[in-house]
Amino acid sequence: MRTQQTLACGTIRQNRKEMPQNFKKDSEIPRGEFDYRFSTSGIGIFKWKDNKVVHIGSNYDGNEITSVDRSMKNGFRLSITCVPKNTQTHPT
Repeated sequence: MRTQQTLACGTIRQNRKEMPQNFKKDSEIPRGEFDYRFSTSGIGIFKWKDNKVVHIGSNYDGNEITSVDRSMKNGFRLSITCVPKNTQTHPT
């Protein structure tokens, strides 16, 4: 897609065909942490844990780290890290 100048970013299912199998286990990733892999063609797959694990695929994001504020049940605001950065500025 990148060779055709088509950029894409979105969530993907964990059991998708050709998905990397060497990610950390869900139980090993604390909230706000992430793991990522890049293919030789420049496609990044990110595994980020907020309340649940989210898989994001992108061919235009790097592994820049950004942070977001989350509200806890008791009203406390918590700043957690996440990637890719563009998912915060360009939501789908």
